[in-house]
Amino acid sequence: MNGNQSEVANLMAAIDKQNAAAWNALYGPAEGTAKHHIISARYAEMWRIKDQLAQYVGEEEAVEMVIKRLNGEEGSDA
Repeated sequence: MNGNQSEVANLMAAIDKQNAAAWNALYGPAEGTAKHHIISARYAEMWRIKDQLAQYVGEEEAVEMVIKRLNGEEGSDA
């Protein structure tokens, strides 16, 4: 089980990284269409990571975990 917990923590950290990159694109120097493409790519990657997470915790739990993380309801110590 420790291996699974470690992998879940790694995947949640990857979600955090993608979310931070999306926020940086939103508030950083990129403009117009470039912003949209960067942000869209980051969120697409987050949902790909969510699919990996679902292998460990199930689809419903994975979606809930990601949404909570993105809403700031869950700390970065998953």
